[in-house]
Amino acid sequence: MLTIKTAEATDIPNIAKLLQKYEQDNNGGLFGNFPLKKVTAMVEEALTVIIACHDSKVIGVVFASLPQKDLPPILQAMLAVHPITANNYLYGPICIDEEFRGQGITQLMYQKLQQLLPNFRPLLFIAEDNLDSIRAHHKLGLTEKAKFTFNGQHFLIFSD
Repeated sequence: MLTIKTAEATDIPNIAKLLQKYEQDNNGGLFGNFPLKKVTAMVEEALTVIIACHDSKVIGVVFASLPQKDLPPILQAMLAVHPITANNYLYGPICIDEEFRGQGITQLMYQKLQQLLPNFRPLLFIAEDNLDSIRAHHKLGLTEKAKFTFNGQHFLIFSD
């Protein structure tokens, strides 16, 4: 059974496990790496974190956060090109377990975000060559607003 809900502290180890499966060092599509300590801080600092669970397994996660003072360099590069406004939140990372992709889970998690943050709009980046993520976010009604390059890699900035 599929459940979409707000993450709780007890979900953090399973969120970390999912992110680690697709992190940069494992040749995954996520930018960066996600040790448990980092994921714990990310969850604690987020406006909200939405997870998708199949039975009791975390199979999807999306973060919604306000900018912190110590932003990772890639977020600094994005915001230098497209500054965040008062009604934006930083969307991501988002990760769906490969086995469950293409089943509308991104849309369900995004709908939950919209319910919880109705006066806010997402601001996110996607690697220019990540066509599946670009298509999924177009389906949410998000559009490309700008482009930037970080460490030689090209990224698209999306919002609604």
